[in-house]
Amino acid sequence: MDAADVAKIRQGFADLDSEYGSKIVHSPDHYTQGIETFDFINSHNMGYAQGACIKYLTRYKMKNGLEDLLKCKWYLDKLIKEEIAREEMKG
Repeated sequence: MDAADVAKIRQGFADLDSEYGSKIVHSPDHYTQGIETFDFINSHNMGYAQGACIKYLTRYKMKNGLEDLLKCKWYLDKLIKEEIAREEMKG
């Protein structure tokens, strides 16, 4: 890696900090309808799968439609299986 490569990487980070880049990374429209999805997930101390369900469910109309609903279902199915296993262990 030479100085030109480092300069390109630095410019890439600078572009992310620009107004346009910041909106794409930090506040895309499909995550900011009311409360930002990230903030909601964190404020409820959700685990990865639970947060993924919220993420895909809240964005499906504005981003990937059925694909996001199927992803949400996949994570929800995993959560249901985990909960069933926990209940069975309780006796």
